Amino acid sequence: MRFITVYILVALLGCSFVALAQKKKQVKKPVKKQAAKPFKREPSKSPIKDSNTLKGATIEILQSYKPEVKQAVKPDAVPALPPTDTSIPVMKYEVPAQGLSFTYNSLPLRPLTLVRDSNEKKFKNYVKLGGGNLSTILFDAGITALKGKKFETTIHLHHLSQADNNTSQKTSLSGIEVSGTVHSAKHDWLPSVEYSQSRFNYYGFSTLTAPGISYKNLKAGIGLRSTSQNSKLSYRPEFNFCMYSTTGDSNNLDANEKRVSMNAPFVYRSTEALSLAIGVNASYYATTTTGLLVKNDVVQNNYVLQFSPSIDYRQKTLYLHAGVIPTIGTNKFYLLPDIKLKYAVEGTQLSVFGGWQGRLLENNFQNVSTTNPYIVPYLYNIQQTGINEVYAGAQSNVGNHFTITGKAELKQYDAMPLYYNDTATLSDMNHFRVAYDKVSTLSLRGAVGYHIGNSFGVDLNVTYTGYTPENYKQAWHEPGVVIGADIMARPMPQLVVNGYMLMMDDIYAVDKGNSVVKLPTIFDIGASAEYSFIKRLSAFVQVKNILNNRYQRWYGYGVYGINIAGGLRVKF
Repeated sequence: MRFITVYILVALLGCSFVALAQKKKQVKKPVKKQAAKPFKREPSKSPIKDSNTLKGATIEILQSYKPEVKQAVKPDAVPALPPTDTSIPVMKYEVPAQGLSFTYNSLPLRPLTLVRDSNEKKFKNYVKLGGGNLSTILFDAGITALKGKKFETTIHLHHLSQADNNTSQKTSLSGIEVSGTVHSAKHDWLPSVEYSQSRFNYYGFSTLTAPGISYKNLKAGIGLRSTSQNSKLSYRPEFNFCMYSTTGDSNNLDANEKRVSMNAPFVYRSTEALSLAIGVNASYYATTTTGLLVKNDVVQNNYVLQFSPSIDYRQKTLYLHAGVIPTIGTNKFYLLPDIKLKYAVEGTQLSVFGGWQGRLLENNFQNVSTTNPYIVPYLYNIQQTGINEVYAGAQSNVGNHFTITGKAELKQYDAMPLYYNDTATLSDMNHFRVAYDKVSTLSLRGAVGYHIGNSFGVDLNVTYTGYTPENYKQAWHEPGVVIGADIMARPMPQLVVNGYMLMMDDIYAVDKGNSVVKLPTIFDIGASAEYSFIKRLSAFVQVKNILNNRYQRWYGYGVYGINIAGGLRVKF
């Protein structure tokens, strides 16, 4: 570029000289030729040249030029807000002329018919009444209509009595449970009251000592539940008081038990995945027994105090519960583990689980007599049972309807309660006593299920348990094989059919002379059906022990044979 500039300036200078020479051009006179004289320089005068003799001159300047492309400037990206638009928008509204016309007149306003609600209101109460062979009387009722803006109540009443005159077998079970919820600003109060009464005849072997025994249970409790949605802390403490008593027909097989218990769990949710918990569980119970061979009442006092700190961690496919339960029993201190783990394999319907858990069974008289109602009250010695269990298993879904579960358990009982017939004190053997032994068990459990909505379902459960007692030959009256099945079908919307099957085997008992006897295999099949004539009224029928198999769950006590009951259920 610099050379081009010089070239242009020189060209302009040349053109200027040419223009100046033409302006001063004049006509000269002829001059005579003279002899050449030597040139003499006159400093004061400048030589004058004729403009006609001045020739044009052209100056060319050559310079090699190599073109170059100017490098683009790389923009520097800096986040910035767009410039503020300071112009004021001009809004123009054009409202067209309203020239609408209709060829019909509008309908007058009138109230419309209320559309029927698609959600059907469920009935709040029901009463079920029936009867059958074996002098069966069945009554069942539920009431939930007693409620207000700040409270709800639930009342359940039930009664079932049966008798077989051929075997002097007679049972009666009655009860009422009342529970409620009272709402406050941040809490719910949960009061409850229960009363039950049951009776069983000693029809096994013979009835020389007492024809029967009655049990009465009265329980009252109060609980508190937090309802604040914004608080990370939740809790639900409960306090219960229970009075349990037994009375024999001859008034010489009596027991009275009073129990006070408290359970207070607290959970603090730190994050969505992590939560911390601690619980306090305490109970104290006193059992007083009297009988034929006891002159004075026998009083047994027992207690349990537990603390259960734990940590819960939840993710999409992982659940972990880790804790420990220090427990103070009546005569021993326990450090019970509390570990549970479950993992769902991502991308599949398979999940595996396992754990290591410990429990403490109080074995109070209420729990024992509920398991075996033919226990001898005044010969019962209370011992607490510590259980240590390790288990692992897996479960999966196959498609949308089929489920399968498998589980293996290894348990260690330091004092497992075993029930055996009283062959030493009572010659008729129709009473049972309790013995405690250290027992190890290995259980294998499997379950499969097939369900299609609310119209069809089948469930099958199989459990095998091997017992290894330390001092006794067998784990008395503990089944080694248990197989159960349930089926439900709804062939039409008004009809529901249910069925069950139960098989138990490898049950051993003590006979006279301390010999071991194996009880016959238990096999029971039953079914029930209910048909709704209208939504408020339905009829039901149930058949138990269809095969009329008088099997024995407790040695010497055969169950009822085939029994049929039917009746009506009314909803309101």
